[in-house]
Amino acid sequence: RGALVIEDALEQSRRLTTLNVAHNPLGVMGLRSLLRLLAREKSGLVSIDMENTFSGELMPSVEGIQVFTYTDPGGSYSLHLDRPYHRSLLRILYKVGQNLQLKPGDTCYDISYDSGTFTLPSQTSPSGVWPVPNSGRLDLSFSIEKAIQRAVKGVPEDNFAEVLSRYNEVMRFTPHFR
Repeated sequence: RGALVIEDALEQSRRLTTLNVAHNPLGVMGLRSLLRLLAREKSGLVSIDMENTFSGELMPSVEGIQVFTYTDPGGSYSLHLDRPYHRSLLRILYKVGQNLQLKPGDTCYDISYDSGTFTLPSQTSPSGVWPVPNSGRLDLSFSIEKAIQRAVKGVPEDNFAEVLSRYNEVMRFTPHFR
């Protein structure tokens, strides 16, 4: 979970060029977060020391942990916004939508917030960061269905191979090289 927070926090940092996370048990999901960060266009990272970081866990073994999967981010989320991981997860969901030319209002629905009124942001802050509250519990469903429907428009219903191909084109993470 910590690697996702690092991915979120450093995604637009151009000053940090090297990151040492050696001897930390990251697991597959943590390694994926750091590799996405390394490959981001706006990140300044050019190297990450990952010596002895793989713990062998594919998914967290603790019940109730919200897991983000870049290629299939849709689903229901219950976020405790006093937790850095949950705030980062919400920002990353917003970023996924943004990368697909969708606003948070196009991707988030069935929203319930226990700390007053919650309004989805319409844009990032001037520094490029999506604003999120730092307290309260936020329950929401997230969907990229509008982007997928746009991608498969005109594909015959019985052409499942083309539907999968278009889905993969939309959801594939494309690394940027410096």
